Amino acid sequence: MTTAFSSATLSYDVDVSVKNRKKNPEFYGYVKDSNLERISTFVVMMLLAAFHNLSRTIGTALLLAVSGTTTFIFLGAEMAFYIGYKVLRNDFVVWMPGLEGVIKYIVALLVHVVTKVLVDFTGMIHLRGPKLMGGSLFTFSTIVSQVLPFVALSLYSASTTIENKKNLHEINIALIVQACSWGLSVIAFFGLIKREKWSTFYGMLTGAQAMIQLFLSSEDPAIKTYAIFGNHLSFTTSIKDEVITYMHAKWAEWERTQPAWFTPKFIATVGDEFIPGCALQQLNEAAAGGTREKLQPTTISSMKEVVITITTVDTITDVFMIHLYKEIGLHR
Repeated sequence: MTTAFSSATLSYDVDVSVKNRKKNPEFYGYVKDSNLERISTFVVMMLLAAFHNLSRTIGTALLLAVSGTTTFIFLGAEMAFYIGYKVLRNDFVVWMPGLEGVIKYIVALLVHVVTKVLVDFTGMIHLRGPKLMGGSLFTFSTIVSQVLPFVALSLYSASTTIENKKNLHEINIALIVQACSWGLSVIAFFGLIKREKWSTFYGMLTGAQAMIQLFLSSEDPAIKTYAIFGNHLSFTTSIKDEVITYMHAKWAEWERTQPAWFTPKFIATVGDEFIPGCALQQLNEAAAGGTREKLQPTTISSMKEVVITITTVDTITDVFMIHLYKEIGLHR
C-alpha cells in the first residue's frame, strides 16, 4: 500500500495544484472540487494503484519462476516497443529546455525508461501526460499489466522445469478477483472525475503537439509563453514564425505592464530572435559586458565542467578535513 499511497498522492497533488491548473488547464483538473469528491477520488486512486501494482508484481514473479531469460525477453520487448513508439512518432526528445547535443538524447532515454517502469509498477496517473507517456499508451500499458499475470500463469503451468508448483486453480481465481477489482476501481474513478478530462486517458497527442495546441488555443500570455519557453524549443519549431510575430507584437506591452511572470529569469529563456530589435538592444546595453544574460544550453561539454567543479570542491573539502584531523585532533 506504500507504493499505492505514494503514486496516488503525487498524481493527486499535481492535479489539484492551482498553479498547474492555470498553467495547463487542458490537462490538469480532472479531480472535482468538493471535499467529498476529492476524498473519494483519492481513495479510488489508491485502490487503482494497489491493484495495478499487485497484478504487475504477481505477473513478474510468475515469469521469474519460469525463467530469468523469459522475464528479460518479455520486459525488454515491452521497453523496446515503448521506445520505438516514441521514436517513430518523433516524440523521443523530452520537454526540458536547454538540453542540446548528445545530452538531450541521454536524458530523454533515462526519462522514458523511468516513466515506463513507474507506469508498469505503480500505474501513476500523472504520467499519462503527452510530455511523458501519453494518454493512449498509458491506458494500453495499464491493460497489458492486467493481462500479464494470466499470460505468465499460462507459461508457468506449461513449464516442465518448475518443481512443487502452487495450486494453479487457486492462483487463477485470485487473478480473476484481482482483475475484477481493478476494473471496478477504473469504473469508479471515471465516474468521479470530470468527464471533459476523460480524453487525456486516450489522447494521441505528442508532447510537441500538445504544447502547440496549448499555444494556439490559449489567450493568456502566461500560458502561451510557458508553452514555448517552458519546454524544449524543438517542440514548437513548426510555428516559430508565428511565435516570433506574437512576441514582437506583445513585448512592449509586457515591458510597460510588467506582469508577474515577465521576470528576468523568463527573459533569459527567450532567444534573441523572439525579442524586438530595440528591446534587445536595450537589454544588451543595460547588461554588464554589453551582452544580456541568457539561458545557456546544457551539453556534454558543460556537464564535464560541472563534474570537474564538483570533483574539485570535493577534493578541497577532503584535504581540509584531513588538515583538521591532524591539527586539532578531531580523530580523538
